[in-house]
Amino acid sequence: MVTLGDDAMGKIVIERQRRCRPGDIEYLSVPLSERRVKEIGKFNVKTPSDKSNCLIRGVVYLPYKQIILSDFNNQKLKLFTDKGQYLDELTIRGDPCDLCLVNNNTVAVAVTSPGGVRVVKVEGSKLSLSSEINMPNGKDCFGITHTDGRFIVGTDGEDVYSVTQDGATELLYKYNYICHCLTHDPVKGDTLVSVSNIKRHTDVMKVGVVRDVTGIDVDREGNIYVCGYSSHNVVQMSGDGTHVRELLTSSDEMEHPWAIAVRDDTFVVTSCNPWKSKSADNNCIRVFQLF
Repeated sequence: MVTLGDDAMGKIVIERQRRCRPGDIEYLSVPLSERRVKEIGKFNVKTPSDKSNCLIRGVVYLPYKQIILSDFNNQKLKLFTDKGQYLDELTIRGDPCDLCLVNNNTVAVAVTSPGGVRVVKVEGSKLSLSSEINMPNGKDCFGITHTDGRFIVGTDGEDVYSVTQDGATELLYKYNYICHCLTHDPVKGDTLVSVSNIKRHTDVMKVGVVRDVTGIDVDREGNIYVCGYSSHNVVQMSGDGTHVRELLTSSDEMEHPWAIAVRDDTFVVTSCNPWKSKSADNNCIRVFQLF
């Protein structure tokens, strides 16, 4: 298990974004770690049936250019195309937080009040509940990922559990802070856990680069993407954490990024500011491309 926190083991090099001129090099041969970033979309995800402004706590970028979101405030999962077309929504029992991909037409969401996992099918641009898994003693679940046929979840007790489809749980690790977001690196087989203010456990971030780590994801080349909630930035780093560059900062109007999902050379970022729950900014998500 690899932990992304605010402290570090080893040296971290901060790199400026690579500047290319058109035609300098074949587009597809440029590593994702050297490409520039541009915004290619921004759209509102508040739907007519919503009773509150959105608070998007999880996002999955599906293989067929669809985006699924968890709206904590409205207790829903929402399905859009990556161009912003609304497709469907599903009311969830509990408050939905982090999301993960199970397979190409199945996702799972960690929920609080009551705590557990909801497994949802995505078929024909429609969402349907497949199963509910409840945690012992109703433990609230925040972060979630899926690997080897089981879920790895972070709970309100600062614990990380393995959870099977039939609800059997096993404590894997205990932190001092809640693990809000998790992801899985299919190449290395690592489970990546984002935790703020940790002291030591294969840490790969450095004080000052990001503050309050939230959303994380991994691209096809093994680069890790991290949201700095309080530092208002998104960084990309190598799998060993030795090379880090800021992709987006507050100068790009990045405010309180919470969740991120990468698909090929494109990624989606959500903002989540519970102290500005009445702000329309929480209703929007942004799509970026590495080019």
